[in-house]
Amino acid sequence: MKCLSIRNPWAWAIVTGKKDVENRAWSRLPYYRGPLLIHASKRPDEAGAFRACAEILGVPASHLCNRDDMKYGGVVGVCYFAHVVKESPSPWFFGPLGLVLQDAIPLPFTPLLGQLGLFDVDVDHDLCEDAQKELAKWGGLAHGVEK
Repeated sequence: MKCLSIRNPWAWAIVTGKKDVENRAWSRLPYYRGPLLIHASKRPDEAGAFRACAEILGVPASHLCNRDDMKYGGVVGVCYFAHVVKESPSPWFFGPLGLVLQDAIPLPFTPLLGQLGLFDVDVDHDLCEDAQKELAKWGGLAHGVEK
């Protein structure tokens, strides 16, 4: 299954269903569409990112998950990667490219090294048993998979 490393608080916002667009400055559009594991990078984004995330959600920063309680350095959830846009009305879109994400859910944390770009994860080998069970229940696979 494809996976994407994202720094917190953005990974947290995606897997909790709050963030529907992930911004990238990739020079080439990815051809892949389908289920996408979300990997929380080892390091969080700069401190201002937590304020920015709270502003977009329209809540005080104290209402976000505590940055020390967020998981780092592993798979934290799954979503459906629907398409890529160059414009979007989503408050999460900053461009130049937006990966449109749907049906996100958190998964039990599985430590895993991240990589740049989209990378492959062997679900049966790399994810913990609890994450595998939750992934099997997830309805996002009903969209089908394009490669």
